[in-house]
Formats: sequence, structure tokens, C-alpha cells
Amino acid sequence: MTKLFTPTEVAEGSLLLGRWQLQNDELYTPLLGGVIKTIVTGSDQLTLTVANRHHPLMPSHYWAVRVNHTAWRRYSAALPIEVALPAERNLVEIMTAGNTDLDDVWSGNQGFALTKLELKGAGRLIKPSPRPVVAIYGDSITAGCWVNGYGASSDYRPEQNFVGLAQDKIDVDLARVAYSAAGVLRPATGGVPVAIDWLDHFNAQTPWPPHPVSLSVINLGVNDRRFSEADFATA
Repeated sequence: MTKLFTPTEVAEGSLLLGRWQLQNDELYTPLLGGVIKTIVTGSDQLTLTVANRHHPLMPSHYWAVRVNHTAWRRYSAALPIEVALPAERNLVEIMTAGNTDLDDVWSGNQGFALTKLELKGAGRLIKPSPRPVVAIYGDSITAGCWVNGYGASSDYRPEQNFVGLAQDKIDVDLARVAYSAAGVLRPATGGVPVAIDWLDHFNAQTPWPPHPVSLSVINLGVNDRRFSEADFATA
């Protein structure tokens, strides 16, 4: 027996960190480091189905999953994602963990998309109790690019960069909004414009309404070093 959860049901039974949107029967985000956090009861196996919408000339997307704060395990979006659940009640964290600079996440639709979640048996999804949320806006340092080497997608490690490590040290939830190469004056990769345009947008078509957070952290400027100090200050 398997119980199927639609993207809408996953969203209702989870805490979504980052910027997620229900669209075209999918739970979708353009961002690295987005997290779906849920409590699963009554099941010993979880299966994720995701749409692997990477640029056709570039490597597959990656997702990362961990259960009950154990080590993260990475999965190529090109293969089935099956996760063993060891206890009756399990905290499951699902993270968007690898893409490439050529994936068009701004004007196209080459972000991360979850299409369904299945639980073996009569499992349930329970939304975790909310904690204070800190929003972190930045570039590849915040997104978690190039943490493990120089291979795009496979060597991106948002689960292991400073945000990934910090989320295990402090009693808050961290929501990151970050793009590779992003700056105040320099556009980001993936067709993403300069920061003033993406700070309040989900993508080129969709504004992102303000969400209550306890603190906002902005870590931008490294990619603007090619511009003059005066131009940077003005921008």
C-alpha cells in the first residue's frame, strides 16, 4: 500500500523555507537551498518524484535529504529518490541542492520542481511547529555553489556551506534567496537581473509579496568588485 501526496498536500503538510510556489501541478522554486521540512509518521519509506528541468547541455539537478538530523544524502534528479524512514515519527528535510549557471531560472522554468511524494503504508505528513525565520539574501557563497569542487551541480553543497552549517547551530529556521554571481551592479547567472530586481520577485513574471521574518541578512557585493566604489555606493 502506498499513499500519494500531491504538491498542494505536501505544501500544506510542510514548512517551506525559501521561495516556493504551487504552479502547473508542481511545488516549484528557482533557488538553491530551498527546504521542504515535514514530519512523517506511520511509514518506513518515502519516495519523491521530481522534474529534472536542467539545461539540456548541462548536468542533472541534485536534491539532498536527511532524516532526524542525520547526515545529508544527495540524489540526482535523473534517478528515483527513495528514502528509508527508521522511526515511527521522522523529521524529514528535503533541499534543492544542485543546479548550473546555464539553467534559466528567471525567464524560463529550469528550477526545481517536486511533482509528487509517496509514503509506503498509511503515512501522514505533519507540519512542524514554526520557529523564528531568518532570511538570507546573497550570491553563490550563500547559495552554496562550488563548496565541494569545480563541477557545477554535483559539487554545489547548500547543505554544507555556512547557511547549511548555521541551521544546525541556532534555534531558528533559515530561508535563503541567493543566485550565483549576483550583485548590486552585476546580474546573476540563469538570466537573473541585478539584486534590486530579484529581491522582491520570484521570477521575471511573478512579484514576491513580503513575508514576516525575524531578521534579514544581506551578503552582497563580492561580485561587484569590478565596478567603482562610487558606482557601487550609488546603486
